[in-house]
Amino acid sequence: MAYNYYFDPSDTFQQRLVEHEISRRKPLLFILNILIILLGFAATIIIATTIFGWFAPAPAFLGLTITIFVLFLNLLAYHIFYYQERRHLEVDFTLNEAIEELNSGKSINLAELLSLSAADLYLRIAADPKSITLKDYLNNLVAFPEIDFMLKRMGAGRDQLLEQANDEVVKNEDIVFEALKIAAAENHKFISIGDIFVALCLKTESLSRLLFSLHLKEEDLLNLVYWETQVIKKKRSKLFDPENLVLNGGIGRDWAFGYTPNLNRFSHDITDLVASPNIDFHRVGYENEIMALENALVTSTAKNAVLVGEPGIGKKTIVYSFAKRVYSGMTYGVLANKHILELDLGAALAGAQTEGEISGRLHLIFSEAASAGNIILFIDRLDELFSAGAESVGKIDASSVILPYLELPQLGFIGTTTPGLYHKLIESNTSLRDHFSKIDVLEPDAPRVIRILESVMPLIERKTGVIFTYLALQEIVKLAGRVYVNKTNPEKSIDLLDQVAVNAASSGITQVTEKNVQETVKIKTGVEAGEIREEEKSKLLNLEDYLHKRIVNQEEAIKAVANAMRRSRAEIEESKKPMGSFLFLGPTGVGKTETSRALAESYFGSEENMIRFDMSEYQTKESIYRLIGDEEGGSGLLSQAIFENPHTLVLFDEVEKAEPSILNLFLQMLDEGFITDTVGRKIVFSNAIIIATSNAGSEYIREGVKNNVSYEEMKSGLMEELQQKGIFRPEFINRFTAVIIFSPLTTEQTREVAKMMIEKLRLRLETEKEIKLDITEAAVAELALKGYSPEFGARALERTIQESLENVLAQKMISGEVSRGTTLKIGREDINSV
Repeated sequence: MAYNYYFDPSDTFQQRLVEHEISRRKPLLFILNILIILLGFAATIIIATTIFGWFAPAPAFLGLTITIFVLFLNLLAYHIFYYQERRHLEVDFTLNEAIEELNSGKSINLAELLSLSAADLYLRIAADPKSITLKDYLNNLVAFPEIDFMLKRMGAGRDQLLEQANDEVVKNEDIVFEALKIAAAENHKFISIGDIFVALCLKTESLSRLLFSLHLKEEDLLNLVYWETQVIKKKRSKLFDPENLVLNGGIGRDWAFGYTPNLNRFSHDITDLVASPNIDFHRVGYENEIMALENALVTSTAKNAVLVGEPGIGKKTIVYSFAKRVYSGMTYGVLANKHILELDLGAALAGAQTEGEISGRLHLIFSEAASAGNIILFIDRLDELFSAGAESVGKIDASSVILPYLELPQLGFIGTTTPGLYHKLIESNTSLRDHFSKIDVLEPDAPRVIRILESVMPLIERKTGVIFTYLALQEIVKLAGRVYVNKTNPEKSIDLLDQVAVNAASSGITQVTEKNVQETVKIKTGVEAGEIREEEKSKLLNLEDYLHKRIVNQEEAIKAVANAMRRSRAEIEESKKPMGSFLFLGPTGVGKTETSRALAESYFGSEENMIRFDMSEYQTKESIYRLIGDEEGGSGLLSQAIFENPHTLVLFDEVEKAEPSILNLFLQMLDEGFITDTVGRKIVFSNAIIIATSNAGSEYIREGVKNNVSYEEMKSGLMEELQQKGIFRPEFINRFTAVIIFSPLTTEQTREVAKMMIEKLRLRLETEKEIKLDITEAAVAELALKGYSPEFGARALERTIQESLENVLAQKMISGEVSRGTTLKIGREDINSV
């Protein structure tokens, strides 16, 4: 569609305002202004003394004085007029309305939609706005603080921007029109410098290349514009922010509060807390929830609301932001002069022993709030009033106490709770449910979290003295889940932001980049994040060799594990699922558990980061509570371990022996990356590796190897057999990243395993006892021969080494035949002597 727009800054009001500003910077005009102001003050004094009879000047002198005074008043009025117009610059229609007019075929002068900074830009550039080159644009843009801010956050310098300057003629009308669309989408009042810069980046090839090299996209630039226009500028002019102009105050405001001694004792007034212009709340992304809360409190049915969402999702921020709106007089009239008081349930019920005492205190508090007539009570974790039992604050169900007050028109309640507790304690109680408007608070998506971080950034940067680039914010949002697995956004991203800022400040870093974020994540988790460095790259590409240092043979198994972990580190697969999940199938003693240990060491840095569960101990339905916690609130072994250390390898040994219903736990864990324990906590496995081992089908595997059946054919046949016998369901097997078959050990492979075991023993003796072990090849071969077992694999060999080698060592050490600093030689005859 062809739009009928043009660009003519001449004789626009914006131009006149800017020219006025420029005129004040001219030396001669400035001196003249100062001179008239000084003479004006002198004339004012002379006229005042003449009026009071203290001075009688000559008529000519008095006439000159009055003339100067009039000039002074004119100059003052001129400056006041332009200052006020500059502060309160208005346009006859919004930018969205301007686009609508263009869509309807009307002609628009885009210059009339410019902010003063943008108008200043075009006065600086050229007399002919139609022949502006990219060089003209960039040379003048760098003079504006808005661009300086954006460049720093982009991780670019002024010189880097100017390198893109060339003599390409820019079609200025199109740039401003593109800027208009950007500004309208961002709900700007005028087209800003930032909007023009974004339009240039999108419309010129050289700046588009610069963006690509900086790993930035269009939405990133829009977030940068938001950061500068809505956060930074707003902080600079906080005193004149309409939200900080109290429209409902006055000395009578507190008189309506009433006599509420018990309420005062156990609560604090949020409206007083939010009154300070220096306190701000990151309301970005919560506008709908704040409006829903406001609407809920003025409805004719339930004048009470409950915010339902996971911990750390921003429920309390919504309440505080709503209180700010009430204090500022920006809400419905019926909410004007209301006080939002936060009730401290713990303090209110502390020391109360009986049900009667607890009910009595609550009645006193609620009745005082109701009689005051201008109070909304905020109860964080409202569910504690209704959760009778050891974990509740009051140890009673107080729903019968609060219900009469929920019906009173002069008192409102705001509560918060989690989805699980709302369903369990409020939704199931019809009386309670009907008296509360439910407001769901969902976890904000990544773009909204970035804007929330931008809104809290000024305080953090001022406190630590560091500056964050935009890519650092993106990396924080991306990696926060690795550090704070059991938290939700925006809390986890804000926590990581704080941690990165503190680490950077303590290290003397002034500008935080994405690499600084990755380093903090590595320190907190022990796992590499972000760009793959050379050392890690080498380890990943050669993971098979690393695992083969501890595992003999099992080529297909090792290759499958290594490929899956490389995909995970390259972040090709879905991030919500565990980093890798494997079902290891094979006979006893072929390396399934040892592979798990080796993987834990290679990926998480230590075998200590492996948790093992023997599933033969979970053969009843009730045993699931040992994993996820009991109904009385006790912690589960699995849920607590992952909650405390989410970066770990979880090994479920002999999984086929577990009660079948327990295997349902795996379906959610492997598919969605989390489970919910009995106390309602979300236990996240997205940073864990899950391995389940099973001996099921061992005989089938042995027969397949004996008959030289190919790996893929044997795997396909084994899967079919396990499903036909009902050992594993198809949906269970299909949830794993890979199903891996471990083959029985041959006699030659058993000898290699024997060498590995003996090497471990040799190193332990040398390190702990300072005794050297020298064992012949014949002795190793004899141990391997005696320990070979197709059925029990390396476990039989381990017993043989204990009986035939370690027993010999023990006898010689106890007898004194070998001592610290000596070398012990072991031959075949020693092995056979036991």
